[in-house]
Amino acid sequence: MDRRLLALRLLGLGWYVATCIVVGVVAGIFLDSHFDTKPIFTLLGVLLGTFAAFYGLYKMVSPLLNSGSTPRKAPDPSPPPEGEGTTKGEHNS
Repeated sequence: MDRRLLALRLLGLGWYVATCIVVGVVAGIFLDSHFDTKPIFTLLGVLLGTFAAFYGLYKMVSPLLNSGSTPRKAPDPSPPPEGEGTTKGEHNS
């Protein structure tokens, strides 16, 4: 992947996290001023914004992490054909 494209993608992820948290805080402050409950909705907004940010971050980054690894091929469970290798009781001299 091109370094510039990766840098832009990471910058976008940073903006996404910051936006989620700021929206949560602003909504919490608005609800606190509307219902006259000082810290409750602000704290809930911080928590919900942080949760939404990192959940979305995980959803956006997980395809990138999975595409980088190649799945391993499982070993063939079938026995070797007759005449290849040694069998029980047979010794190579």
